[in-house]
Amino acid sequence: MSQQLLPQGNSNDILTAYLVEYESIWAEVYARFDNQRQSFNYLVTLLAAIAGLLASNTVQLEPKVFFWLPLIISAFAFIFFDNELIIWGIVNYTRIHLHNKVAEVVGDENVLLLERQRFIDRRTSTIHRLLSLGRWLLFIVPDIASILYATYKTEMWWKSPYILLFAANCLVVGLLLWTVIHAIKQQSIWRAFLELKP
Repeated sequence: MSQQLLPQGNSNDILTAYLVEYESIWAEVYARFDNQRQSFNYLVTLLAAIAGLLASNTVQLEPKVFFWLPLIISAFAFIFFDNELIIWGIVNYTRIHLHNKVAEVVGDENVLLLERQRFIDRRTSTIHRLLSLGRWLLFIVPDIASILYATYKTEMWWKSPYILLFAANCLVVGLLLWTVIHAIKQQSIWRAFLELKP
């Protein structure tokens, strides 16, 4: 029968080991935050460039060009949401494992729970949640709008190659929506935990 290995030594040594692990995994979180910021900045730059072209009188974009836009945006979206899911996985690990272990050592249930004191009131937390959701929508709404616009404006869109692009775009948007749903579930679990009284 396997036996669970527990840290050996005095409380200071055990606490140091947990804090080293905490620092290591959150260094990864901060790196993933940087990846998210980069992908979001690239997305905003791309959308701004397209908006500038649409507003220009010198360049006329054919509707069929917009069949390609969701595929380009999806590259940034996959980077963003891949990091999003991993970040919430790390946060969940911190809550389940590190928080409980460190709280046991130091005798403080609020240790490693900065999020509980981060927002002044519930309204601030709600605003932050809406802003996060708005950032996610920026990866999805342009995709859906591009598909609808290209389909409506392109003649014979149901023939090759446009029907293949349409199918690929629908697959990409469906995957992104599925990812968003799971990310929202992860956030809801975390926020429900934060709202519990210590």
